[in-house]
Amino acid sequence: MIKKGLLLAGLCLSFSSFSPLEEGMFPLSELHKVDLQKAGLKIPLNAIYNPDGTSLVQALVRVGGCTGSFVSNEGLIITNHHCAFGAVASASDPEHDYITEGFMAGERSKEIKTSIHARITESYEDISARVLEGLEVISDPSQRSMKLSENIALVQKQEEKAHPDLLIEVSEMLQGKSYTLFRYKELKDIRLVYVPPRSVGEFGGESDNWVWPRHTGDFSFMRAYVGKDGQPAEYAEDNIPYTPKKFLKINPNGVKENDFVFILGYPGRTYRNQPAQFLEYQYKYQLPFISQWFDYRIEQMEDLGREDKALAIAFASPIKRLANVTKNYKGKMQGLQRTSIIQDRQRDDEAMQAMVARDPKLKEQYGNLFPDIARIYNEKLATAQRDLWLGQVFSSSGLMFASGYVGSLQEAFKDVKKAEQDSFIRTQLSDKSGEILKNSSISNAELEKRILKKLLEYGAMLPETQRPASLQLFASAKDIKEAISEFVDNNYDKSLFSHTTKFKEMLTDKPGKLLKVKDPFMEIATDLWNHLRAFQQAETKRQDELSILIPKMIDLRQIYQKSTFLPDANSTLRFTYGYIRGYSPADAEVHQPFTHVKGVLQKAATGGDYFLEDYIQELLATADPMSIVCFLYNLDTTGGNSGSPIMDAEGNLVGVNFDRAYTATINDFAWNEEYSRSIGVDIRYVLLIVKQLGKGEHLLKEMGV
Repeated sequence: MIKKGLLLAGLCLSFSSFSPLEEGMFPLSELHKVDLQKAGLKIPLNAIYNPDGTSLVQALVRVGGCTGSFVSNEGLIITNHHCAFGAVASASDPEHDYITEGFMAGERSKEIKTSIHARITESYEDISARVLEGLEVISDPSQRSMKLSENIALVQKQEEKAHPDLLIEVSEMLQGKSYTLFRYKELKDIRLVYVPPRSVGEFGGESDNWVWPRHTGDFSFMRAYVGKDGQPAEYAEDNIPYTPKKFLKINPNGVKENDFVFILGYPGRTYRNQPAQFLEYQYKYQLPFISQWFDYRIEQMEDLGREDKALAIAFASPIKRLANVTKNYKGKMQGLQRTSIIQDRQRDDEAMQAMVARDPKLKEQYGNLFPDIARIYNEKLATAQRDLWLGQVFSSSGLMFASGYVGSLQEAFKDVKKAEQDSFIRTQLSDKSGEILKNSSISNAELEKRILKKLLEYGAMLPETQRPASLQLFASAKDIKEAISEFVDNNYDKSLFSHTTKFKEMLTDKPGKLLKVKDPFMEIATDLWNHLRAFQQAETKRQDELSILIPKMIDLRQIYQKSTFLPDANSTLRFTYGYIRGYSPADAEVHQPFTHVKGVLQKAATGGDYFLEDYIQELLATADPMSIVCFLYNLDTTGGNSGSPIMDAEGNLVGVNFDRAYTATINDFAWNEEYSRSIGVDIRYVLLIVKQLGKGEHLLKEMGV
């Protein structure tokens, strides 16, 4: 058994020797460095990725911010229920409540249009030399950052010209060191095919979110369409199903404990190559503040939607999104508290500093590295409470965004020459109207007022050294909450920006008039906007410096640990492997790797997170009580892996990844086989629900089951 301390101290392991407990979100370029046959893979490596032929990679698709996989030659995609949730919510109304009731398109013409786009990785190429060209002679961090952006833009432009039919992205793999060009085919017509009822697809709700044991049927089916010529196209009634180069075969027999499994997917962001101060910032500031603020927003939406079904439907998707983040953040806080990740990182950093101090050559090259990193983070931590709050002011309140944006333009307009005023209005208002309206829309006035009051209350209670001057009047009031509540209630309806339709009309028809508007919220919002801009400029400067320092730290860490590093996940295609395996997350607590239908019925209730309709309970009561529902595995996954196909040693689909155990939320910072477990819905439960509940024999036939 690999010791916990060693795993925590060494965030990335050497490729020189195989370990069955090896950490890894492997880029495709690194697969040849791992002995997968020894690990248990029964197909050749080029069956997974073959740049010169067909492979499993071509069955993978990035669906919005999730992963999916083709399971038929007619564009049928399987992914998670929660990945389709936003599209289902958009298609629902009080008369057609697909969120609650689920949806099955009995025929192709009934499949529901969505706004989702999907990507297929066509090819990739290491372009580090092209991106980093000329940077070695630039010492100024901001100029270096500018040159880096110019190089990336040039590569992007060249590639878009050479491949006009593909979506081009340049991804940073190791900060300041390694860059990869990805070419994607983008499918723009994705339709809903089958989504189980919410009581199945979200069974356990927030009570079970990030928790094991799990009994959730978190899956859905979509279909990709293309134009009649077979090329990607926007939605049209006469589009035809997309024919993928590869689709996954289903293994209806599933897997058993200790079986080898692997995942291909598009994991989001991880932060395993950052200094100790980064983890301290997360633990002390970002994680607690964001989780508390999201909890408040969720509480307000749930309260308002309790007696209004239309509101409940409208709020369902944002509540689900916020709830997922806040529980994840709480899990990260618990993980950082219970493990020694921060302390181990601090100990490593101190040991590296001591190593540098002993070696004149290293001292010459790295002597200022850690003092510079410490200086930057000390600046960041000094105003962390204010800066995190400022970000939420303008992302949580449409009124504050609109009044702050317009107020800042009014200030800037005073210095614009008369000959340039029309151009200013066009470029700053008319050309950006879509983005402005998106960020300033208000869906519910009562919710907006509650959000406004809480935001202003938090700002007024900031430490005096961080508090913006425009909030001093509230801060000095005898009762801060009462003063803010009175201000918002008295002025909300008077504000142009509280009336989305009126604001839209003025922005669209007479944008110049906005530069003369007087608004009761504008003074505060403009002051906060200026504070936010100042923070963003300071943060950009800090990140420019870190973009030089972090690569040096990685180089030094490789010398210190005598190992190579896997790049952090960044929403590009990755491979991870492991085994079906339970674990013991705490003393005297043992988790088996499978849950069963009998567990669903044991949890089922007439309300709350475990609500399950009578007819579904009756249906499941006729199934084998030991039918598998979900399972655990020790693969290295994170956000973005939602919907990733779980494949057996033969490359067949055996499940769909949808979550991690609570102790594995800190995978973003470090991975450890002892506590890192991911959760998938078993393909056997998917087939059971599709056949018995969805009456989807036609889908089973299409998938060859």
